[in-house]
Amino acid sequence: MSESGQHRSILIVDDEPTLRMAFSLALADEHTRVEEAVDGAQALLKLSERAFDLVLMDLRMPLLSGLEAVARLRARGNHCPVILCSAYLTVDDALLALRYGVVDFLAKPVELTRLREVVNGVLLPGSGPMWNALDRARRMEFHEALATLLPVVAEDEEIRIWLETFRWLASPDQQQPGGFFDASVGRARVERLVLAS
Repeated sequence: MSESGQHRSILIVDDEPTLRMAFSLALADEHTRVEEAVDGAQALLKLSERAFDLVLMDLRMPLLSGLEAVARLRARGNHCPVILCSAYLTVDDALLALRYGVVDFLAKPVELTRLREVVNGVLLPGSGPMWNALDRARRMEFHEALATLLPVVAEDEEIRIWLETFRWLASPDQQQPGGFFDASVGRARVERLVLAS
């Protein structure tokens, strides 16, 4: 990941040209280079050619959906942070996205201020237990993410939701085939997380 003052690169993947342009204009600056892809297949090609610090990926696209692209990316061993964007995010999509290590969700239409906040939260080094826990979760280290938040007095609702989600993701049941999709408690927790975003 790029340090402060160095260049960072973001890949924006969406089949809507207007949205790609708006995201590019909002994020590009002297320290941030932005590239675009029109679908998941083109994104995978670009990601095979060079490394990116972050991918903003639309969920629903022709040819190859965002989740299918993330699944193929992870199968290749690439754990580049991915933020999923969608106007139609379901709980099942959110559960699958978390399993693939998607680091955050943005609901369309996306306010550009919120876009910058989420992107900076992923790309800029932070401090404190919440940042450290999310950093571990981005690397699919759910047990470590849970251990980082357990000592924190969770008066903040967002921290409580993440704590419960990490606890659920780190549970032995989630390591079993089908466990990730069969737990109604986990679905409710992720549903609250998605609705809070």
